[in-house]
Amino acid sequence: MTGSSWCKAQELVHIYEYYRTQNSAERRFLYKHN
Repeated sequence: MTGSSWCKAQELVHIYEYYRTQNSAERRFLYKHN
């Protein structure tokens, strides 16, 4: 896997996690601990 596609995959994972996590407090917690 190239670095470019790896970055795309990571970006998609972050987007997925963001939308999956509806609770704003939980969202802040997740981003704080990334």
